[in-house]
Amino acid sequence: VKLIRHQIIYHLLDDVRSAMASLLPPIETEVLQGSARVLQLFPFGKEIIAGCTIDEGLFLRSQAANIKYVLERKGKSIWSGHIKTLKHLKKDITQAQKGMECGIVLDGLDSNLIQLNDTIKCIKITQTAQQI
Repeated sequence: VKLIRHQIIYHLLDDVRSAMASLLPPIETEVLQGSARVLQLFPFGKEIIAGCTIDEGLFLRSQAANIKYVLERKGKSIWSGHIKTLKHLKKDITQAQKGMECGIVLDGLDSNLIQLNDTIKCIKITQTAQQI
């Protein structure tokens, strides 16, 4: 039990509100960072390299928890996860911008799942604290 002394009642109410808000889970907001279209598929061992062009935004090669990638076909989500590799002309790159062509390997994706003209979206997840 936390004991707090205040001379002014509204300071106490503000502290109670902030303590209650800290117990609530944060609100997650998804923001589209970029979108790529699969133009060609290249088998490479057990993996499939998706030859893509970046249609809009920016793609980041990141394993961070706040960035996820979604594979979509005809507007329906098929897979969600992270990028294993991101390459441009056989060189590893950390980001790809609009208009670039790149090779993308999606981490843990079944090789039969991806097809031509699928869309890969880069989504950044932001968390904000709830207010009472």
